[in-house]
Amino acid sequence: MPQIDVHAQAQSSPQQVWTVLADTASWADWAPFDEVAVEQGHELGEIRRLRTGRITTRERIVGFDPPRRYVYEIVSGLPIRDYVAEIVLSPSQDGTQVRWQARFAPRSRARAGC
Repeated sequence: MPQIDVHAQAQSSPQQVWTVLADTASWADWAPFDEVAVEQGHELGEIRRLRTGRITTRERIVGFDPPRRYVYEIVSGLPIRDYVAEIVLSPSQDGTQVRWQARFAPRSRARAGC
C-alpha cells in the first residue's frame, strides 16, 4: 500500500497552526486548491469539497482532536481507494512540528470504470 510521510516545521504554536488547519475556508489561500467548501457537517464527520482545475475530490473528517490530531479520508474524486491521512501537530522548541501521513491503495483497472 503506497504511503506518504511529510514533516515540516512551523514557527507558530500548535494552537495557531490548528486554527489555520481547521479553517476550511482558508485552504485555497495557502494550499494548491482553486476552491474548498464544506458540503455538510462540522468538525468530526464534516464533508468538504476540494477543487483543483477540473479535479474535484470529497473528503470526510474522521478524527478531530484539537490542537493535536486531524484525520480525513477521501470519499470520492480520485482513482484510489482506502485513502486515509493524518496530520499530527507536536510542540517543539521552534514552534510546531507538523507531520502529515497518508496511505491508500490504487483502484484496480476493473473497478476504475465503475
